[in-house]
Amino acid sequence: MTTMAGFEESGSLERPGPIGRLVRLLLGAFSAYVTIAVITGDPSQAKVLPLNAGLWIGVAFGLRVFPYVINIGFTRDWGWRPLITIALLAVAAAASGLVFFDRIWAPPIAWLIYVWLLYTYGHLGLSFLLSALLGTPGCEMRAIPDLFARIVGRQALEHHCPIGPLSPIDRWESRHRQQVEGRGMV
Repeated sequence: MTTMAGFEESGSLERPGPIGRLVRLLLGAFSAYVTIAVITGDPSQAKVLPLNAGLWIGVAFGLRVFPYVINIGFTRDWGWRPLITIALLAVAAAASGLVFFDRIWAPPIAWLIYVWLLYTYGHLGLSFLLSALLGTPGCEMRAIPDLFARIVGRQALEHHCPIGPLSPIDRWESRHRQQVEGRGMV
């Protein structure tokens, strides 16, 4: 039963099996790697950042997942507003760079990207790792609310993964588990 914006009542989705958990763990490790790379980066070197191809791949992927990180992670339906907010902040940072440093690519935009990447991949990485450990059903962005709900003795809403490989893997594992149980091979 849908409760809002694709959120499902607790128990609506199957918990991931070992393959789904392993994929979540690997994606969590990758997100942690990106987070560490951001932490060890130096946004004060604003002249160098535009030349970093890895940075722009991280930014592109981050932009793709950011609305999901915010909306699903915080159980909200703000649509594209999180992405629009980041875009407006980027325009403001670029304008301040132009005013104060005579160039668009300057410390304000570099710091904005640095902090935004740190938050996005940090939240994503923690969510993937918790999801792998807890076996949170559905989207990894529900892992922090799932943990909180377990601590306070409540039920957390669930959500199918809207992008990426997790929902297909979870569906496949569930079907496979049902076939094995149907044959009495458990």
